[in-house]
Parts: sequence; C-alpha cells; structure tokens
Amino acid sequence: MVHSNGLPQTGDAQEIGRDAATCFRATKPRSWIPKELDGTDDYGLDFQVQISIHQSVQDIFRIQLKGTRSPNRNSDGSYFSIPLSASTLRYYDNIVEPILLVYCDLSVDLDDPVKCPMYYVWVRPELRRVDIKKVPLDQGSVTLRVPVANIITKTTDLLDEIKQVNALAKIGHALDVKVETDRPGMNLGDRVDMLRDVQSGLVARSFDFLDALAEPPTDHWVEPKRGTLAWHLRETSRHLRAGKTDRCKTELTQAEKLLIGATPIEKAEFYNLSGRVKSLDGDSQGARDAYWEATKIDNQPKYWAAWAESELRLPALSRGERFNGHQPGLARSCERKARQRRLRQYGESLHGTGARHPAQSLQ
Repeated sequence: MVHSNGLPQTGDAQEIGRDAATCFRATKPRSWIPKELDGTDDYGLDFQVQISIHQSVQDIFRIQLKGTRSPNRNSDGSYFSIPLSASTLRYYDNIVEPILLVYCDLSVDLDDPVKCPMYYVWVRPELRRVDIKKVPLDQGSVTLRVPVANIITKTTDLLDEIKQVNALAKIGHALDVKVETDRPGMNLGDRVDMLRDVQSGLVARSFDFLDALAEPPTDHWVEPKRGTLAWHLRETSRHLRAGKTDRCKTELTQAEKLLIGATPIEKAEFYNLSGRVKSLDGDSQGARDAYWEATKIDNQPKYWAAWAESELRLPALSRGERFNGHQPGLARSCERKARQRRLRQYGESLHGTGARHPAQSLQ
C-alpha cells in the first residue's frame, strides 16, 4: 500500500530557502568559491566564500543568504527592508571577518529562481547604522537595508572591499604586536585591556586628534594641526602659563567658533580654560559658571576641583577677603563645604534645566 496522506510536510520557509540557494549558486560571481555551512555550529551563516583571482585564492568572507517572494521596498524604491533576529546581529557584531547579507528577490519569477536577481549589503555598516549595541535585549528583530543598486552579477568584484575590511581587522593585531614588543612582560589580558582603553580614548577625542596622529612622526609627541580646535585650546594653555590673558582671549574666541561638532572632552576643556582666564581677570563668578559648564559636560575630578575652589572664593571676596597664593589641597578638602555653603543659594535656579545638581555628583 502506497501512503498518500500523513506524510512529512514542507513549508514556505523551506521552499524559499531552497530557491534562494538555487538562485545564489546560479548567479554568484565566477570568482567566488562557496562552501555551504550546513552544520549545527554556524548560526546565521550560510556560506563561507573564498575569492579566486587568476587561480590564486585571495581572501575569504561569510554570507547570510535570505530570500523572499514578497519584497518590501521603501517609498522611493531605493532599498529593501529585511528584518533579522537581534540575537543573530549581536553574534555578527562579535565576528571580525566580513559578513555579506545576500538577498534574493524570488518574486521576479516564482517558477524559476535562476532568473531572479540578487542584491547585497555588508553587515558591519548596517550594525553601526542601527546601533546594535543599544538594541534592547527583549527586542526580537532589527531591520537592515539592502540597496537596490547593489545587484550581484557574474562579474561582481568585491575583492577590494573585502581586503579593506580585513585590513581594518589586522590593525588591532598590529597594535598588539607593538605593545608586546615594547612591553614584553605584559600578558595577553593586560594588553587587551590596554588596547581597549586606547580605543576608548580615540573615540572620545576628535577627528583632528586622529588626523594629527596619522601625520608622519617628525616629533616625539602628537602635535595638533594649526587652526584646529585642539590647536587653539593648546595655545590657550600655553599663554595661560605665561600669564598672557589677552592672547588667551584671542585663542578662545577662535576656539568658540569651532565648538559645533566638537567632542565632549573638547567642549569641557574650552569651558575649563575660559574659567581659568576669567579667574585671572578677577571675574570669579564668571569663572565659577564656566567651571560648572565643564562639569556638566565631563565629570572629571579636575573640573570639579576647579569649580569647588571657585565656589569657595566667592563668599570670601564678597566680604572683601582674598586668598593669598595657592593653597595645596584646598579643593579636595573643601568640596563638601563648598556644596553646603554655596550651591543651596543657586541650586533652585538649576532645577528644571535637566542638569544634575552638583551635590548629587559630589556625594
């Protein structure tokens, strides 16, 4: 007896997956040598692809293959919207090598997937666009975009893009080699921690800093380019050490014009230097306000110390008193006293502005 009922069933997802694989094998560039990842340990990755140029294997990348019979384009038709599992995208974010999302539009010919077009997008830039690190853990999916202009044909050449992505990955290894060479006693864990701190430091600083760092090493230290915000801030510090307040004001005027788009650390230092110049000019309240702006932007102890000392000076000056010379450790020992004596007087004016009350940050 031949059974016609109660047999294993297939679904749309399985059929679409097979059709997408057929489309991929028929349309992929001739230089691609794919290896199917059909095991149980390659979550969200369908193919590993090596690129062969003139019978020489050049580079390698991974592919996530998706197919659809009902493509979802944006209003102007410039890209497809594809929802992917958020957990899969976090996994991709942990992978160093390039990952290509390949999208097969099976709606073009429902009977013959070989005749259907394929499109692609590199996953890494999309992870930055959607800011995958900020996606809530309880969010199930995230929508990526595949440009319609990125169509895959037999002659598609992505080798240069793949080499560039792999070159970026190698930079981290090169930095590790530098640290290991200069500090041979440092273990791997400490080197990783240090390079993570380097990464954080670079991210916190402006492009001008990176631009200066990329210059040929003609000096022992990084020098900001003339006319940049960093350069004006450095010049202000130099003139402050020489007591040239007029020159400081000139530099700060130029620096203020460049604050749009500046990093938080640059903005905080601008207000800190402004406070120092105002203090030298005898404008104690103006100095206090400038230091407070610095603390709102960057919670560094040096900014809080400058603000606390300026708070202490105000009541003394109001009674005709002056601090004679520098008192070591003044700000460290009197921050709490400054909070109690002065902040209650103007704390109400800060209420409702969105700024943290200084007392909360000093506790």
